[in-house]
Amino acid sequence: MNKILRILILGVMVNLPVYAHAFVSNGDFESGDLSGYFVQEDFADVPSSAVVKVIDDGTGNHVGEISGGFTFHNVLVSTLGRDLGTLPPFAKNILFDFKMFDVGPDPQGNGSFPDVFTASLQTDSGDITHIVDSTTIANTVGNPAHTQLTLLSNGFYSVKTDISFLQNAKNSKLFFDLLDDDDARLSKVLVDNVSVTSGGSSTAPEPSGLVLYSAGAVALFWFNRKKFMLNV
Repeated sequence: MNKILRILILGVMVNLPVYAHAFVSNGDFESGDLSGYFVQEDFADVPSSAVVKVIDDGTGNHVGEISGGFTFHNVLVSTLGRDLGTLPPFAKNILFDFKMFDVGPDPQGNGSFPDVFTASLQTDSGDITHIVDSTTIANTVGNPAHTQLTLLSNGFYSVKTDISFLQNAKNSKLFFDLLDDDDARLSKVLVDNVSVTSGGSSTAPEPSGLVLYSAGAVALFWFNRKKFMLNV
């Protein structure tokens, strides 16, 4: 009887869902600063920047903000970057949210963005040069096959990119670039929830899963302890 119960308990524990492991710290910018990130202007590293920073979005949530346009900045490319080092062997997806909007009149009158936002991953084993390209957001053919874009209710796009073919790649860097079209018009991009995951169902177990796992562990301990005491 004890053997049957132990098999059942092990079955419950083994069949619990596999949860995603988040590899990126401060991916939600809730430290209130850019710890873990670097900033570049026109591809030159800068210690601080007026056009790349962390802001409160008005709801108590922090996001990375990249500004571009209005040539008094004298910046044509504003970059928020992340050095990921060697990608872990479990790496399956890069996830992040972004929202692009303009803060000035549209001289073209058609709602398009003259400035361009791109996200890319570079490694020593290969690159994904355009995880996102704002000029092709509305064109699913123009987006890489390994990237999924989902428009959220708050105006953000949720991005999920398959990077499993780059597992263990070294010298990996993630770049968020806003390219100014030199049109005296200001655009902004908000970036949030940056992570590298194993592709499981969640970054944290659900309470019900924790209860099942804990119950199974306690039951196994009890059976083993009882067997030990009987054998003493």
